[in-house]
Amino acid sequence: MFPRFVAQCSIAQQQQRYEDVLLQAPASAGDGSSRSFSCWALFDGHRGDTVARFLGSSLLPDLEKRLPAVPLPSEEPEQYVYADAVRRAVTAAFLSLSMRVRELTSSTAAGCGSAAAVVVQTGHLLTVANAGSSKCILDVGQCAIECSADHRLGYNEDEEQRLDAGGCTALVHSPQWGACCWIIVQVNV
Repeated sequence: MFPRFVAQCSIAQQQQRYEDVLLQAPASAGDGSSRSFSCWALFDGHRGDTVARFLGSSLLPDLEKRLPAVPLPSEEPEQYVYADAVRRAVTAAFLSLSMRVRELTSSTAAGCGSAAAVVVQTGHLLTVANAGSSKCILDVGQCAIECSADHRLGYNEDEEQRLDAGGCTALVHSPQWGACCWIIVQVNV
């Protein structure tokens, strides 16, 4: 039997501005879908909730199109291939949604944005993706394991070097401007 995962959101902000969107979509949601995966995501809106709401409503349909239609294989060699397919699907969904957000922010939501923490569960495989100041923490009962990197400028040297190499100039925001949000996935066996 696989462990049961429960997502909880903790928001480390002094003042909540109602810009955050939580997506909880367990595979057995009873919503009539044939979805073979569960998904939890936290979108931390910046300068309003427009982008966070857009991502909250767009992620699941995008993932459904991209994730393997079959469940996680039981044999180990095939599991690695499957895990790579899930990773590529989540990456493609992030890139696709990023392009759609770029279009949105060039018109109706200028200056808005969102950080994101996403967890996809297929069988006993957890795939984690994040962007910006959102994090994913796996709580296994006896310890907590951080499963994602901090992508905020000023905290991630690799991200700063990547942007520099691409010719980007970015302002580093002060940590006092806001804290990060995180999603905690708790393992209940």
